[in-house]
Amino acid sequence: MPSKRIACILVNHLPLQVEQQLDVNVRLAQSPYIVSGLAWKPDSVLDVSADALGVTPGMNVRQAKQACPHARIIPPREELYYAIHDTIMQVCGQFSPQVETAGLGFFFIDVSNMERLYGTEDQLTMALLQSLMYSTNLYARMGVAGNKFTAEQAARQTLDGHATIVPPKQERMFLMPLPIRALPPGTDPELLRRLDLFGIHILGQFADLAPAAIARQFGAGALSVHNLARGIDPRSINPAAPPPAITHIANFTHDPLRDRTVLARNVEKVASIVAQSLEVAGYHAEGLRVVVTLNNDEEAQRATTIRPPTADTAPIVRAALRVASMIETPRPVSALRITAYPLRPWHADAQQLGFMDRPPEKVRRLQLTLQSLWARFGETMIRVASLVGSPVPIEVKVRPDVTGRPMTIQWGGYARIVKHIRDHWRTSSRWWQKPISREHYLVETMQGNTYAVFAQDQRWYIDRKHPR
Repeated sequence: MPSKRIACILVNHLPLQVEQQLDVNVRLAQSPYIVSGLAWKPDSVLDVSADALGVTPGMNVRQAKQACPHARIIPPREELYYAIHDTIMQVCGQFSPQVETAGLGFFFIDVSNMERLYGTEDQLTMALLQSLMYSTNLYARMGVAGNKFTAEQAARQTLDGHATIVPPKQERMFLMPLPIRALPPGTDPELLRRLDLFGIHILGQFADLAPAAIARQFGAGALSVHNLARGIDPRSINPAAPPPAITHIANFTHDPLRDRTVLARNVEKVASIVAQSLEVAGYHAEGLRVVVTLNNDEEAQRATTIRPPTADTAPIVRAALRVASMIETPRPVSALRITAYPLRPWHADAQQLGFMDRPPEKVRRLQLTLQSLWARFGETMIRVASLVGSPVPIEVKVRPDVTGRPMTIQWGGYARIVKHIRDHWRTSSRWWQKPISREHYLVETMQGNTYAVFAQDQRWYIDRKHPR
């Protein structure tokens, strides 16, 4: 069976490369440059030059200015960035029908069995990089490997205009020296913190740990990222991945709108079309931008965030109307444009990383069986194995000592006396500005059993994701 080969295309610092093309002062400047955020999130950094020390994308612009006072702030040209992104995608589509958008200027493509057309993977990468340079005049970097994670890391480790090819079955060897921070951004920060405490700083050290030990120490969710460190990533190319934005336009060139009430009705109509497009595609939007073009070709715009991300028509229409009401229209309106971005799959708010496109049939049947047993005998009858889903915690009664550490744990009519606390850690997460904080304890009882319990909002629970 021929091996799967995936290429990662990364146009590093796409916004900054575009600004350097358009402005010779940016290209030749000796001072650092910061591209400010998109319209819906203008207070955050979108891109930054390498010499802007202490500044990273996503940082607040005010904090970035404090960290690098000599940096020049550049407003973004987001429509141009998206147009170049689309051009790159069209070029990739000329090489393979399987192309996935992973971010702005960031793609995965399936290049399996390409040797009949290009001879070698070196020739393939050279042809693709040259085509991208010819079409966009931007430098791209490329990685080729047997799976998406390794291909991405190969692209990130190479230089602009070059490619790194990881030979088949050498993925784990290639990943070994990379730092732990190479794991995906969605990796549990508590996992990273504890790995650092254990002196595990590179992927090779993490990969050498036994999967059973990973499940016991960090829970079943850590097994996915552990597999990545071992060079195992079952994700396939998803051509239906969300684009950076969805835009709908209404033109009134022949009959410009002079009445604000009529404009509001059109805003509602276009926003409803945007919401329907999101729902059909299965995406949620985090931000919304409304742009009106006046009959003298001047543009006025406003943007807002949408929390939580949604594809529902009602909140998107409300957000669009609210934003449009803040736009002044001293002249008749000749065009209306509404953009929803950045897009994300509807399930992207899950706390644990899931790397399987869909569960295997055997796992699905097992999950259905567990659900049936749960419904018939109650939740306490199920002791979940480390590789099956994330079970719901059970609320218990805990008598803590003066420092808040558990002394006894009671549920099911029985009290367990805590003999020893093996570990103690904190976790925190947020649900769109509503932080959740937990105090976790790994305890051993007088009977010799081990339980993971945690306190949240002055209530105690047994964390059944932890093997007992």
